[in-house]
Amino acid sequence: DSKKFKLSLGQLTSFGSTQDEISQTKRITILYACLFLVWTVITILAVTRGSRFITTIVLPFGLMTGIFVGYVTDYFKNKLKNDKLLAVIVILCAALAAYPLTQINLMYGLILLVVLLAVGLASIYLKQNKSADTTRVPIKNYIAVVLVVLALVSPTVCGAYVTSNQVVPGTSDPMWNAMTWINENTENNTVITSWWDFGYLFEIAADRQVTFDGGSQSGDRAYWLGQAMTTSDLEYSAGIFRMLDSSGTKPQEDLYNFTGDYGKTTEILKEILPMTAQNATDTLVNNYHLTNEQAQQVVNGTHPANPRPVMFVASSDMLQKAGWWSYFGDWNFTNQSSQNYNYYVPTKQVTVEPNSVGKLPLLNQSGLLVNAVIERGQGNNSTTAYTEALSTYNNSEIVINGSTYNPLNISNIMVIEDGYLVKNESVGNVENANYTLFLMGESNVYTPILIDNKLANSMFTQLYLLGGANQNVFTMVHMENGVSLWQVNFNNTVAGGGSASTNTTNR
Repeated sequence: DSKKFKLSLGQLTSFGSTQDEISQTKRITILYACLFLVWTVITILAVTRGSRFITTIVLPFGLMTGIFVGYVTDYFKNKLKNDKLLAVIVILCAALAAYPLTQINLMYGLILLVVLLAVGLASIYLKQNKSADTTRVPIKNYIAVVLVVLALVSPTVCGAYVTSNQVVPGTSDPMWNAMTWINENTENNTVITSWWDFGYLFEIAADRQVTFDGGSQSGDRAYWLGQAMTTSDLEYSAGIFRMLDSSGTKPQEDLYNFTGDYGKTTEILKEILPMTAQNATDTLVNNYHLTNEQAQQVVNGTHPANPRPVMFVASSDMLQKAGWWSYFGDWNFTNQSSQNYNYYVPTKQVTVEPNSVGKLPLLNQSGLLVNAVIERGQGNNSTTAYTEALSTYNNSEIVINGSTYNPLNISNIMVIEDGYLVKNESVGNVENANYTLFLMGESNVYTPILIDNKLANSMFTQLYLLGGANQNVFTMVHMENGVSLWQVNFNNTVAGGGSASTNTTNR
């Protein structure tokens, strides 16, 4: 038995029938250990590429834990004879097993600690007449093995319990209900378009294809979706959806084969997507010197004769994600750089009665607190608002070089009272003002949303915050709490034979 726990290099490198059974077992054990090491390293590297791969690491670690328990059992049965060392192991394992439970319930954790210590130490120091193995292994050794197992299992079980209680659903009833509505009220070839992170949910709940999801997200699709939501030109947004949801990125690939320049390819597509098919063909031939066949190949993808129906999903979570989709949508292929733009949304609402003032924090980080300050008078259209920047250390204005510092100064304000737009105006000559304050009020309850001016007239703002007013390219067909569904009316676009109804100057 003593040979089982000793190892020499000669035993590992020897081959043939001269090896005894123990040496052969040691050699095989080392080979398996190397296999597990390689397996574990590979899975760890996979996890560094994304948290979705974390499940791949569970199996090797689980197997190694089981093997470790097997070796511990063997060692305790054959080698561990010292009661003092055994007592130390019992105390340590009892503490390790009980501690995770104390983080959930202190009383239960302490009770478990006392019970484990009592059983373990009693098995060591109280006289035992029998052992679990009637020949030679005392029961105290088996109890020590059980404590080792508990010490290994307790953190996992308690951690899983804590995690399961902290996890919130990745979706909501309104989102699921919206997808159910799509499933029951749209054609089977309808494509759902939105940002990628809910793609799998949309595919399952609505049983429809999506523009892209976590498995198909790419720089190309992220760029075009970002463009569609960032632009103020709804004709252009519809043109992007017409291309992506009927032809994918094939027109872009075809055009790149003719130009050899991604930046130029993108600029050409941005120019022709809102056009009619004929004008797009003429532009490609006359301005960019494609042959008629090449131009027709591209236009067949950008302007398909029968585009698939498209449903755009706008939801409240996309306000917080604007930094991502605007970053992709504003990508500059020449400079290979971009900038993100944001909506600042408070975590709650505020009640402001007439002739009173209310505040809500919009940003609180690095010692800077930016509040939306809402002031109400007595009469109609008397509500106004502005932002103030304060130091979190003394709750006073921040002054730099004699000037008040406010990185979120507003240049415009929009106020909606009880569903009606009552104010949309400039606030005057404010230095370094790059934001619009959007204020929604109903029955004296207000929600301020601070919008980067780059997004103030964006497609997403026009649809989700302003309800799609004064345009006919998108029609809201269904609404749930925080989720709105917009049907794309290709026939109402210039490219589809309709008349322009939206701004076409800012992309």
